[in-house]
Amino acid sequence: MLYTSQNISTLDLSKYKRFVAIGCSFTQWRWPTWADIIANELDDNVDYINLGAQGAGNDYILTNFSQAKNYYNLGEEDLVGIMWTSFYRHSSYRGEHRDAYPWNCPGNIYTQDSIPLDVVNTHLDTPRGFAIKSLSYVHAVMEMLSNGKHDSFAMWGVHPNSQAAYTPKDVWSWYDVQTFYRGLDEYILPDLLGYGFNNCFPEGHVYYNNDGSRHHDYHPTTNHYCQYLKKINFPVNKSMESFASSVTNYIDQNFKTVEDFNDNDFGGRRYTFNIL
Repeated sequence: MLYTSQNISTLDLSKYKRFVAIGCSFTQWRWPTWADIIANELDDNVDYINLGAQGAGNDYILTNFSQAKNYYNLGEEDLVGIMWTSFYRHSSYRGEHRDAYPWNCPGNIYTQDSIPLDVVNTHLDTPRGFAIKSLSYVHAVMEMLSNGKHDSFAMWGVHPNSQAAYTPKDVWSWYDVQTFYRGLDEYILPDLLGYGFNNCFPEGHVYYNNDGSRHHDYHPTTNHYCQYLKKINFPVNKSMESFASSVTNYIDQNFKTVEDFNDNDFGGRRYTFNIL
């Protein structure tokens, strides 16, 4: 079953033996995200596979869902959760079989420093092209989720209506594309940025980078993710709220540099495994 806004409040986490989460850094980051809040509530014998990746695009999400669906033969005791990311990203598979991290995911294609901008403008998609491809990836996966034997839910990280902020170019040339795929909102839960935080991410954790510079991280805290889950009517209980609150407070009180986040699972469960 694909859970939507109409029935997400009825989801019963106790029935699953595996939870697969896929997305960008809003799914797996230096501290627990929405996915980790859910996973921490599951029984200890439930497998948790987090395939979130920093800077990942919707092409990455499509690829990894396809692999997970086939590798794990997802069925009635499996739950899949996806948070879609922004359109203007380009994910490349650059490694070899079972490399620790074979993907190159530089994030926003117009602000990253991995691919020269002249290459982006000459050889990669136009903003309209990125939108067409991204929405087709989203549509394809949502069709698979709708027809799957497993249970699932999906959320917008950033709603298509708010994508203009992620490109310096005119995006209204793809308004017809957005209209063409407007039916996706019936199946995808409200977005983290707009619905969750009124198109302005809340103040997150502050820490120092290795070069000594002070970094104000825009990623929501674990507490913020918990508030978002509650707002979209995900069945959040007191245990999940307590986990989110304790993690957020612990980081605020004890983490001062980026190195403090290394090898700390915050008492949660964060398993990542590259299938191919």
